[in-house]
Amino acid sequence: MDSLGEAYFTDKQYDLALESYKKAIILGGTNGNAEKMIEKMEKEMGKVKFSN
Repeated sequence: MDSLGEAYFTDKQYDLALESYKKAIILGGTNGNAEKMIEKMEKEMGKVKFSN
């Protein structure tokens, strides 16, 4: 899911990227990358920070 999020992010499909990163967090094993990317994207998009 983490890699899928990166693919969506690269293609500027931010909503799908966020969804994929959030699923990756639930599944585990992202080594913090998904959380960092969500924070980065939400800052750029002006959204509220993601919380568990």
